[in-house]
Amino acid sequence: MFGFNGRVPTIEDLKKSMYIRKGFMYNTVKLHSTLDSDPYNKEIMTAHYDKYNSEVIEYFKERPDDLLIINVAEDEAYKQFIKFLGITSPYDGFPWENKT
Repeated sequence: MFGFNGRVPTIEDLKKSMYIRKGFMYNTVKLHSTLDSDPYNKEIMTAHYDKYNSEVIEYFKERPDDLLIINVAEDEAYKQFIKFLGITSPYDGFPWENKT
């Protein structure tokens, strides 16, 4: 996150953060059901991520052509993306902005 001098933001930092509106980042972290004493609990956040992905895949199970799952790090991912969208592109891969 930005503005914390390279350190991981505390729960108080999240509550005070003015990103979008005050407390937005705190509310975002709370969506994962973590405790204030451990807001970045890896197991809880990973389980939330996996559950969400499973629910999306389940939602589209009867419409597999309406969901694209790609690994953007793979060489062929951009071609799959463009084909899925049904468009042409002058690029061979995902364009980068602010690449560091």
